[in-house]
Amino acid sequence: MIPARCVPENLSSPSSQQLNAANGTTIDVAGDADIELTFGDIFIVVQCLVSEHVDEILLGLTFMEANQCIWNFQERFLEMHD
Repeated sequence: MIPARCVPENLSSPSSQQLNAANGTTIDVAGDADIELTFGDIFIVVQCLVSEHVDEILLGLTFMEANQCIWNFQERFLEMHD
């Protein structure tokens, strides 16, 4: 998910996706967009859901699997693409 303020209106398309937060409340989805994210020298295009109701970019399990991420909680780092 990505905050709507981070996405130019012309990049967002309508979406019928419905989401619920962990507490059961509905998260309104304004649309979806393909966004280019930069991680150091890695550039990745990610299909994101756009919402007015999130404050920061949220990357989920599907993203981490697709990008071969290893999340080391003890050392506090995320490794991606070796």
